[in-house]
Amino acid sequence: MRRIRGIDYINRILNMGFHDFGLKLLSLYNRWKTSLSIQDFMEFSDYISSLLGNSMFKANFSPQMIGQFRAYSFEEYIYDLIASRMDLPSPMYNLLWNEKIPLWSECREVYESSFDIIILKRRDNKPKVVIEAKIDVDSPRLRIVLFNSLLLSKLYDDLYCYLVFINWNASSLLRSMALKFVDGVFNVSRHGQIEAFLNRLKNDLYPNIFD
Repeated sequence: MRRIRGIDYINRILNMGFHDFGLKLLSLYNRWKTSLSIQDFMEFSDYISSLLGNSMFKANFSPQMIGQFRAYSFEEYIYDLIASRMDLPSPMYNLLWNEKIPLWSECREVYESSFDIIILKRRDNKPKVVIEAKIDVDSPRLRIVLFNSLLLSKLYDDLYCYLVFINWNASSLLRSMALKFVDGVFNVSRHGQIEAFLNRLKNDLYPNIFD
């Protein structure tokens, strides 16, 4: 489970003495944590991005830190959304955030890789759904998602890979590849895509119920 959450960055900002920024972030954070509205989350994310326009803030916090703050918070949003709307963890499935999956073993060595969100079958401890949650999708990130999706499909039967994102910064050709090789691609900033994502997830987790 990822140890760093949005509240940890907010507390760091408050502890550095940036109380106005920190309190505003805390208010926006608590709002989306309660509502699980994508609009509330995007307002929170946009405010984080706007902090780089403040010279004093920028002098104390790197663009990399701001990028991690937004990226980890988006993972947290998707995790909370699934936990709430899918009622997970459950007797059938476990819900993991930034945990590793074994991908290869040889000569008693095991290669593992971390994934943003994993829904794990309890009966055999194998992944059922792997979700890559990327607030910003660029070409390097997308190539990794495509590689992981193809590899996982070869290693695990009956497994689904999704990509959920807000901003697309990769080429249209790579988008076409993603639509072909990733089971579900959802731009959750668009109207209706949150529900489309959740409905697809329901159908893949409980196919006999929703047939």
